[in-house]
Amino acid sequence: MIENEDIILYYHNLSFKVNEYEGSYNIPILCPNISRGCKSNNIKKDGHDTSVKSSPQKFTYNDCGITFYAHTSAFYRDI
Repeated sequence: MIENEDIILYYHNLSFKVNEYEGSYNIPILCPNISRGCKSNNIKKDGHDTSVKSSPQKFTYNDCGITFYAHTSAFYRDI
């Protein structure tokens, strides 16, 4: 998490191992509504979804009201 007076940014840490190569990458959590013009940085962690096997962290954007998981963030759409 990176924080200043106005913005809190959360990151999803992606760790990988391919053959002898290991590493990790911090992927920014972005609003899935970014394609609809949402540019909100007003995000909050909103607990875990215990109805799903891995209990993923839920996030809510306060400006547009959408709730989502880190792996459904806008970043992953372009991969």
